[in-house]
Amino acid sequence: IHRALEMRGTLFHEIQAHKLALHDFGKAIAINPANAENYYLRGDCHMKLGDYELALQDYDQAEFKGFSDRCSLLLSRGNVRRLLKDNAGALQDYLEALEILKKTNDKISQIRAQSFIAFCYIDLGSFNEAYDMLSEAHEFNAAMVRTCEADITKHRSHPETSSPPDVPAEDVKALDELQSELFYSRRVDWILQYHMILCKYMTRDYHQARAIADICISEAYQRYIPDNYTE
Repeated sequence: IHRALEMRGTLFHEIQAHKLALHDFGKAIAINPANAENYYLRGDCHMKLGDYELALQDYDQAEFKGFSDRCSLLLSRGNVRRLLKDNAGALQDYLEALEILKKTNDKISQIRAQSFIAFCYIDLGSFNEAYDMLSEAHEFNAAMVRTCEADITKHRSHPETSSPPDVPAEDVKALDELQSELFYSRRVDWILQYHMILCKYMTRDYHQARAIADICISEAYQRYIPDNYTE
């Protein structure tokens, strides 16, 4: 019966019915406490519902039970620790996750981890370290923007086919998907630079802060400003 509860709990989790998922994962864990994934998913439900202490307990149990996706666990636990104002603990988790991600080709997740690390440094008042991490993330993101722009140009230069001649058909993304990725990457770029301004301002490098601010408020960036850009 615990497998049925795990399956239904996972489905509830996928559709963001977190209270229902909590009920099923709780029962599944009571029957079979060895499954690390149940603790991880229940921890995620607790986090989404704002129960951060319970989320942290489940993430710790998932680690103890040997949850396989250590990078996801570290990022999730780091987020909870930061919400609990344990910035030192969060930083430790984020840094370890970043080392794992550096061995992969997942640049988006790497940029996320670098951003989280920078936010921790900001919370800790280490603005120079935060700026260095943001700058590194900004460089990665800028490379992604250039790649996306090049792919869009290729796509538009061959409107009669969905696949440019030098790219395998299975690797070609639709134009609307590429444009969405470009918009997202440029918005991330704006958010990174916003926090870079903060770092330079806090270290009294007002000239550099103004130079970055001029870019952020330029007409070219106006459409990428998110509603909430503090984190």
